[in-house]
Amino acid sequence: MFTVLFFLIALLSEVVGTVAGFGSSVFFVPLAGFFFDFHQVLALTGILHVFSNAAKLVFFGKHVRFRLLLLLGIPSVAGVIIGAYLSTKLTLKFDQLILGLFLISLACSCFGTQAPESLPRSLPRSAPAESPDFWRAS
Repeated sequence: MFTVLFFLIALLSEVVGTVAGFGSSVFFVPLAGFFFDFHQVLALTGILHVFSNAAKLVFFGKHVRFRLLLLLGIPSVAGVIIGAYLSTKLTLKFDQLILGLFLISLACSCFGTQAPESLPRSLPRSAPAESPDFWRAS
C-alpha cells in the first residue's frame, strides 16, 4: 500500500505541476517528505524530473526550441551536479525548514498576482515571419 500511495502522489504532483505551469517539486517534495528523509527526497525528485521531462519531450517534442533548451538546460544540469555534491558535503541543521519556508513563500506569492497587461494571455497560433524571436533556432 505504501508503494501505491507514493506513486499516486508522484503522478498527481506531476500532473498538477504540468497543468498549472510550474514545477511538480512544489507538490512532490513536501509530500515525499512524509515517506522519506531529505536526501532521499532530493534523489527521488531528480528521478521524477528525468522521467517527466522525457515524457514531455515525447508529447510536446515538435514544439521544443532547441536554443532555449541549450541555454537553460546546460546550466541547469551543472547546477544539479554541484547541488548534489554540496548536499553530501554540507551538513545543514535546518535544511528542511529552509526548503519548506521557500516552498510556502513561493506558493503564497502566486496567489493574487496577475500577468502584466503588456504580456499576451495566450500564445499566438503562428508568429509573423518578420517578428524577431530570440529563442527560436534559425
